Amino acid sequence: NTQIRLREFDVQITEINRKQSSMALLPSMNGGATHGYNWGQSIDPFTNQFASNRVQTNNFYLSGNWMLFNGFQNYRLIKMAQLETQANQLNAEVERRNVKMSVTGAYLQTVLNYQLAMVQEKRMNFTKEQKSRLELLYENKAATQLDLYELIAQHALDSAEYLRLIGDFEVAKNQLKQLLNLAPDSEFTVELFPKIVSKTLLEKPANLTTAPELNALNARQEIADLRKSNSQAQLIPTISVNGSLGTGYSGNNQQLINGNLQPKPLPVQMQENFYQSVVLSLSVPIFNQGNVRSDMERNKVEQLKITEERSFLSRELNYKIAQLHIEIKQFQNRIEALKIAHDAAQTALEMATLKYQSGHIKLVDLLETQQRHFQAESELTQARFQVHFKSEILGMYY
Repeated sequence: NTQIRLREFDVQITEINRKQSSMALLPSMNGGATHGYNWGQSIDPFTNQFASNRVQTNNFYLSGNWMLFNGFQNYRLIKMAQLETQANQLNAEVERRNVKMSVTGAYLQTVLNYQLAMVQEKRMNFTKEQKSRLELLYENKAATQLDLYELIAQHALDSAEYLRLIGDFEVAKNQLKQLLNLAPDSEFTVELFPKIVSKTLLEKPANLTTAPELNALNARQEIADLRKSNSQAQLIPTISVNGSLGTGYSGNNQQLINGNLQPKPLPVQMQENFYQSVVLSLSVPIFNQGNVRSDMERNKVEQLKITEERSFLSRELNYKIAQLHIEIKQFQNRIEALKIAHDAAQTALEMATLKYQSGHIKLVDLLETQQRHFQAESELTQARFQVHFKSEILGMYY
C-alpha cells in the first residue's frame, strides 16, 4: 500500500538522521589547495617581502575542528534522533493498522454486496417462476391479465435491483483492488463465501499502553523534554579546539644559483613553509537577543500541547472502543430477532405460495409475503457482516 510505503520512507530518513547525529561527536576535518598569481605590488605571504612582478603562489592545508563541550547538546541530539526514529516506526505501525482496517472493511463490503445480490437473485428467480406459471394459466384463461402484468412488472423491478447490487459489488471490488495497489485491469479473485465466525465479545478494557499512536506521542514528549534541556544548555559556555596544518610555495622566494636568482624548488619551499596551529576556544554566551529564552518558552508550550494531544487521543480511543462494544451488542441482539423473523417469513412464504396456487389468496398478498421474507434475509445477512467487521476492528485494539 502506498501510504505504508511512504511511512517506511519516513522511518528510513530518520534512521539516516540518527546515524548522522552520532557522527556529530567526531571532529570535522577539511583539506584544500590553492594555485594563483599576483600582479602589482603586494606582500608575499611566504617571504613577507614586497613584490611588484607577477608571482605564482600555491597553498596546501588541512584544518580540523572539534567541539569538546557544549552542555551535552550533541548527546541529547542523538537521543532525540533515536526517539524520532521510534516515533516514525510507531506511526508506520498505525498506518499499517489503519490500512488493515480499510482493507478488511472493503473486502467484507465486497462480499456483502455479492451475497445481497445472491439474495436478490433468489427473489428474482422466485418471481420468474411465478410469472412463468401465471403465463401458462393466462393462456388457459385461468388467470387475469392484471395479475400477469403485475408479475411482469415485479420481475422487471427485481431484475433491476439485482443489476444494481451486482454493480455495487463491482464498485466495492474495484475499491478493494485500489487499496491493494493493484492495476485496474489485473486479474483479481475474491473469496466470496468466507467463514463468518461468531466471536465472543471482549469485555475487558483495551490495553491502551500498547497503542502505537499513544507511544508515538510519548516519544514526542521525550523529544520535547530533550529540546528544552538543549535550549537551557545554550546558556552554558562551550569549549572547542581548532587545528590546522599547511605549507605553501611562492615564486618570489628565490635563491642565488650560478649567479642567477631562481625560485626555490617546490619540495624545499614546502618543507621550509610548513606550519602548524592549535587553538583552544572558550565561548561564553552573554546576550543573544532573547533567542534562548524564546526557545525555552516554545518548548514548554510544545510539551503542554503534546500532553493535551495525548489526553485527547486516549479519550478518543476509549470512546471508539466503547462505541464498537455497543454496536456489536446491538447487532448481536438484532441478529437473534432477525433469525426468528427470517424463519417465520420463510414458513409464511411457503404457506402463501401454496395458498396462492390453490386460489385462496391474491397475488398482491403473495408478493407482500415474498418481500417480507427476502427483506428479512437481506437484513440478517447485513447484520452478520456488521458483527464480523466490527469484531475484527475491535480485535485490532487489543
